[in-house]
Amino acid sequence: MKLLFDFISIQGSINGGAEYAKRILYELHQRQIELYALFDKKIPFINGDNHTYHSFFKEWVNIRDINIGYWCEENKIDLFFINIAQRYFKYNMKDIRCRVVVVIHDIVGYERYNSKIPINQPSLKKYVSYYTKRLLWSVGIYRSWRNGNDRELFLKFQSFFSQKNVEIVTVSNFSKYSLLYNIPYLRDKQIDVYYSPLRMETPPIELTIIKHLVDSQIPYFVGLNANRFNKNIKMAINVIEQISNYYLPECKIVTTGSTKSFHKNHIALPYVTDGELAYILSHAKALLYPTLIEGFGYPPLEAMRYGTPVICSNISSLPEVVGNAAITFSPLYESELYKAVIDFLNSDINQLKGKSINQFEIIKTKQISDLKSLINTITNKIANEQS
Repeated sequence: MKLLFDFISIQGSINGGAEYAKRILYELHQRQIELYALFDKKIPFINGDNHTYHSFFKEWVNIRDINIGYWCEENKIDLFFINIAQRYFKYNMKDIRCRVVVVIHDIVGYERYNSKIPINQPSLKKYVSYYTKRLLWSVGIYRSWRNGNDRELFLKFQSFFSQKNVEIVTVSNFSKYSLLYNIPYLRDKQIDVYYSPLRMETPPIELTIIKHLVDSQIPYFVGLNANRFNKNIKMAINVIEQISNYYLPECKIVTTGSTKSFHKNHIALPYVTDGELAYILSHAKALLYPTLIEGFGYPPLEAMRYGTPVICSNISSLPEVVGNAAITFSPLYESELYKAVIDFLNSDINQLKGKSINQFEIIKTKQISDLKSLINTITNKIANEQS
C-alpha cells in the first residue's frame, strides 16, 4: 500500500488542523503503510516537525518539484490523503487519478465574511477596512481565501472536488451542512462525518506565572488564540475586566497567542506548548470561548478533559461538542457573556466540573470510534483497490 500524505497541513502554523493531521499520521504509521510526505519547501516547519516525523516516511516530496497527478501515477500511489482542503487551492490539482480522501474542516473564511456584523472592530479605520474588503470581495477583486473568500475558490476547484475518485470527509455535522448550503455542487457528493480525533494527552508543564496564581489561590479564566479574529477573545478580555472591577477583584484572564495586554488583570501569553497549555487549562476557573465560527472545537473539549468548566458560544459546531455540559451564550453580545459568567459564579462549580468530565468521556468515545472508522475506510479501500 502506497499513500501520499499531506504534510503541508502541518507546516507553517499551530492550529487544530495541524493537530488533526499529526493524529491521522500517527495512526497510519501504526498500520505500516508505505507513506510518502508531500511538503512545500517555501513553508517553514514548526517545532522541528520535519525531524520528528522524518522516519515515518519512505520519501519526502517537494510539491514545487512535481506535478502531483503525474508523480502519483509514476510512483503507483494508491491514495492521496489531504488533511486541510484549503491548503491546496494554490497548487495544480489537475490530472490526479488515484483515490483521494480530502478533509474539509470548515469554510470559516466565507462564513466569517458573509456575516453582516464586524465583531470587535470599533475603530473607524477597522470599519473602513472591513467594508472595503467586503466591497472588493463582492465585485470579484478581493480573492484571497486567507482573507475570506474560500467559497469562491471551492467553486473554482469544482472539477477537482467533483471527481469520482475524490472522497470528502468533514469533522462535524455543522460543517457538513455548512458545506452543503454554501457549495451547492457538493450536494452530489457523499460527505462522511468523522469527529476530529482525540488529541494526545500531554503531561502538564508548569509555567512560573501561572504557578504563582495557583499557589496564591488567585482565580483565573482562560481564553485561547487571542490573535485570531474568529476566536473573538477580546470579548472575553473585556468581560473579565468588568468582573474583576465589580465581583472578583483578584480575578484574572489568561490568554494565549498574543502578548498584547489590555488591562491590569489580563495576562497575555504567546503560543505555549501542549504541556504548558495542559497546565493552564487544568488549573483554570473556567474556559471562556466566545468563538464566532468553529468546524469542530478542540479547546472546550481539552478543558473538559481536566474537568474545567466551559463557558462558550452557542453557535456552529459547539452544541455538538459540549452538549448540555457548558454554559452557553451568543457571541454577538458582550452582555450575554457577562451574564453567562455571572451565572457561572452563582452555580455549583463541582457539578459543572462533573458535567465537563462526563461530556469529555462521551465525545472521547465517539472520537475513538470515528478515528477507527476513518482509518479503516482509508486502508480498506486501498486494499480493495489492490485486490
